[in-house]
Amino acid sequence: MGGMEDERAALRELILLPVAHPRLRSELSVEFPKGVLLCGPPGVGKTLLVRSVVHECCQVKDVSGTTLDLNLQVINGSEIMTSGRGDAEQALRDTFEIAVVHARSSRHAASVIFIDELDALCPKREAAGGGASSAHSRIVAQLLTLLDGVEGGLSRENVVVVAATNLPNSIDPALRRPGRFDREIFVAPPNTVLRKKIFEVHLNRTPYALCSRSPQDAELQRDIFLETLAAKAVGS
Repeated sequence: MGGMEDERAALRELILLPVAHPRLRSELSVEFPKGVLLCGPPGVGKTLLVRSVVHECCQVKDVSGTTLDLNLQVINGSEIMTSGRGDAEQALRDTFEIAVVHARSSRHAASVIFIDELDALCPKREAAGGGASSAHSRIVAQLLTLLDGVEGGLSRENVVVVAATNLPNSIDPALRRPGRFDREIFVAPPNTVLRKKIFEVHLNRTPYALCSRSPQDAELQRDIFLETLAAKAVGS
């Protein structure tokens, strides 16, 4: 995956900090962010960003040389909204329980819960009309309870919840309050430089030929080719 270095670094830090520096929490009472909201237009790679960063974090070792045991749980907002009455709330409870149990399994364990299309799952409660309003209100209330860690003693230590939305202003505002999704990362469409990097990553895996007389000429032609592609491509 090419580009988005700043976004990747910010997300990686939020996932790794609680596990890499547990003494900050236990001895200095430092509170780590537990909820991250990825905002940006459709097609910019928010979902791919999360999966890629989680994969990177799985390769990280602590000072003892032990690899981080990181578990990823994924919820698709629009998909679970098509299930029966109460199924969405149950899916949320089950997902959080799996994540918490894994995070408690060892001192090197942590979990990431990724909620895709949060706006479909938790729109502003007054914006959803009719029967949808009642369903969305129950789901929002359930998610708030789980985020606050007050249901069934499910402490969220070493559990980070990441959500993605194309419409941050359409989600219920209670979700953006401190202790919930209180960190936001904007994922913008890639500019020309980033688009060139993305093409470079993918073309390195794909055979293609350019007419050239020398290695130096081939390198120049390749660079021009990538810049041309990047300039002509759209941003998302």
